[in-house]
Amino acid sequence: MKDGGPVFPSQEIVPHEDGNERLRQHLGMTVRDYFAAAALPVCILGQFETAKIGALHGDDVVVADAYRYADAMLAEREKA
Repeated sequence: MKDGGPVFPSQEIVPHEDGNERLRQHLGMTVRDYFAAAALPVCILGQFETAKIGALHGDDVVVADAYRYADAMLAEREKA
C-alpha cells in the first residue's frame, strides 16, 4: 500500500563521536498517517452520533474509519 511518502522530512547536521559531523535525516510521519490524524476527529464525532442511537463501535472501528478516509484521500490525490 502506498503511504504518500513523508510529510515533514528534515535534516540536521550533528556532531559524531569521531569529531566529524554527520547528516541526520528525520522522515517524519507518512502522508497516510497525517491524513488519518486529520480525519480522526470527524470519526470520533461520528462515534458520538451513532452512540445516540445505540450503535456504539469499538475504538478499533473508529481508527479503521480514519484510515479508510486517509486511503480515499490518497487515492484521490493519485488522480490529480
